[in-house]
Amino acid sequence: MSVMGKDHFDEDEAEFQKLHETPTCFVIIGKPGSGKSSLSRNLAHYWKSKLVTPESAIEWILKQENELSSEVQERLAHGQAISESLTLKIVNQRVSALDIKHHGYVLDGLPTLESEFMTTEEQLSVIKNFDLAPEFIINIKISDADLIERRSKQLLFPQTNTLHAPENKHRK
Repeated sequence: MSVMGKDHFDEDEAEFQKLHETPTCFVIIGKPGSGKSSLSRNLAHYWKSKLVTPESAIEWILKQENELSSEVQERLAHGQAISESLTLKIVNQRVSALDIKHHGYVLDGLPTLESEFMTTEEQLSVIKNFDLAPEFIINIKISDADLIERRSKQLLFPQTNTLHAPENKHRK
């Protein structure tokens, strides 16, 4: 049944309503320099969700008081690296937090493509089984030639050691 041409039982309309009633969760993957972080920031802003990176999840876990936090603190105190599997546990705990359950998330930085221990597929399998699993996985595909051209135009800010596209050179 439609009211003034709008079908309230339309599948697209139902999907649109669902997306705005539940937290929307994204994972952005692609080659380094392909624009993952820029897209992640924009999606998080548009969807009013939380941007989650491995680094931000580790910073978050260090402020918590639980077993996983203690394990991370102990490893760091002894100069040990945080393994990929531990990072995935940390990120899973982060995306299970109340603020994320309310707002959703955009995950940037996982899976890593340069992994020594877990393949990208293995990491994605773990991510897909997070307590709050992603609804969308966006894979940015770019040719090596286009990537080289894109990277050659980026500017390095020595104060922050970050790369920025020329149009964002004044952004802090």
